[in-house]
Amino acid sequence: MTTCERALAPDVDAVIAVIPQPQRAIVVALRALVREAAPGLQESVKWGKPVYGRGTANLLSIIA
Repeated sequence: MTTCERALAPDVDAVIAVIPQPQRAIVVALRALVREAAPGLQESVKWGKPVYGRGTANLLSIIA
């Protein structure tokens, strides 16, 4: 991914902000759980969803 593409890619906060309630509250809670349980994972947006991984490996995604 180029620097320009990274600048245009949505961040996880922006993706979560458009999820309707009550699903948004669940996604926020799951995100907090993942960050607490596995703080070393990289957080990104892929396929329009929050994805957590290490290096090039995708380990989990939160799909509302």
